[in-house]
Amino acid sequence: MCELLFGKGLYEATEVLAGFQSSQPNRKSRIEIQFIMSTPEHHLFVCGSFRANGSPAGACVKKSSLALVQHLQEEVDSRSLGGVMVSMTGCLNCCVNGPVMVDYPSGNWYKGVTEDIADEILDAIENGTVAEAHLIRG
Repeated sequence: MCELLFGKGLYEATEVLAGFQSSQPNRKSRIEIQFIMSTPEHHLFVCGSFRANGSPAGACVKKSSLALVQHLQEEVDSRSLGGVMVSMTGCLNCCVNGPVMVDYPSGNWYKGVTEDIADEILDAIENGTVAEAHLIRG
């Protein structure tokens, strides 16, 4: 059974399991599949300025944070950075520093992130360092 499921997508695996169960109706069996989502080494959260009512109203979205997310994702894909995930968030309440990006779990908060600065941050991630010049300091 494991050989049949290896490398299959969820739909294909479901079809294989359904076929297995229907081919052996008198056999009582319990099959469990655990889908594991790997935790990224760097999860980059970009402020999307979305407020509680759902509307983007803050500084980050006005400074092209939506385009920044697309740029980051394209760069992550083109650099084959498998340990990096990009997501957009609601307002991070740091409008004066926008666009803001947080690298989790490191806890590094970056300010004024443009596409060029995002490239510097990705360069630092690739080199195992931090883009210190762009950090928000307490």
